[in-house]
Amino acid sequence: MRIRAVSLYGWFFLALAPAALVFVLLVCFAGRYGFHADELYFLACAHHPTWGYVDLPPLLPWLTWIVIHTLGTSLTAVRLYPAVAAAATVLLVARLASELGGGRRAVITAAVLSAIAPVALAFGHLLSTNALDMPLWTAAVLLLVRIEKTSNPRLWLAFGAVAGLALMHKYSLAFYLAALVAGMLLSAWRRWFLNRWFWSGVAIALATTLPNILWQDIVNSHSSSFSTISTPITAPSFFRRLSSSTHRRCSSIF
Repeated sequence: MRIRAVSLYGWFFLALAPAALVFVLLVCFAGRYGFHADELYFLACAHHPTWGYVDLPPLLPWLTWIVIHTLGTSLTAVRLYPAVAAAATVLLVARLASELGGGRRAVITAAVLSAIAPVALAFGHLLSTNALDMPLWTAAVLLLVRIEKTSNPRLWLAFGAVAGLALMHKYSLAFYLAALVAGMLLSAWRRWFLNRWFWSGVAIALATTLPNILWQDIVNSHSSSFSTISTPITAPSFFRRLSSSTHRRCSSIF
């Protein structure tokens, strides 16, 4: 079967309709069901902009701060940027399919499936740390594919910028980067460790995340306290705490 090639920007026009449909759908339903508890927490963080927070990097609260001061605090306004992130993910997935050699049918299929994926729609509906993860991780993978295809070392600069932004949004990308380094060491990609553009990209990522790293170091005691509080407890210790709390409450009443 002959694969119909996609022109340079053909992937964009093929994926534009699914991406636009996702955006319109999410915006239309954004004002329903009320605020999620996490959304209220992120709104509270946004009222206190800083370089870091106890349990998340600063990018999400910063974006929320911009939304609050431009569009307000309505459900639709707060959930606008997750909807944009979901639509952008559809476009990036279509571009990724095209870069991997897919024709028109492959690009359309990739765009439609990413548009109707329940997890993607859920992430695009709520203000959360997952919303921007989708386009940033997809963009990172797309850049790696481009590096493999073109061997253009300057693309490491863009990858470093994307990685830095992703880490300022959610720390989970660190696991992906660790896996990437391990894969590079075990493959022909180890040659990039001798390339100055690769290390320039690393420098960009580190420079982007450095303020948050310094913030974490300064307020490390608070983060450690939070980790201690949020550590899972066993069933016996839970009931001991519950019994102690109940005893104190009863003593205060009687």
